[in-house]
Amino acid sequence: MQRGEVRAGPQLADFLAHLLHRLRDAHAVGGEVRSWCSWAGWAVQSVLNERAAHARELAATERLVEEIEREREEARRGFIEFLKGVGVSSLREYMCQLAQATQ
Repeated sequence: MQRGEVRAGPQLADFLAHLLHRLRDAHAVGGEVRSWCSWAGWAVQSVLNERAAHARELAATERLVEEIEREREEARRGFIEFLKGVGVSSLREYMCQLAQATQ
C-alpha cells in the first residue's frame, strides 16, 4: 500500500478476510502458518505484477495507436500537398492526368 500498488477499501478488506480464513483453514489441517503466509504473499505479489504488466501493455498500446494516428495524419497531409503540387484536387484527377500524358 505504501508503494501505491494496493488501495485500501472494501475489496481489499474482503480479499484479506478471505485470505486469512484460508490461512486458518490450512493451519487447522497441519500446514505451517509461516509457509502459508509466504504463499499468500507470493500470490498477492503475482496478482499485482500481472496488473502492473497489463497497465504497462495498455499504456504501450495507447502510445502505439497515437503514433499510428499521427503518422496517418502526416501521410494524409503529405498526399494533399502532393496533389496540390501537381495541380489536381483528387486522386481521380491525377490518374486521369497520368492517363492522358501516356497517350
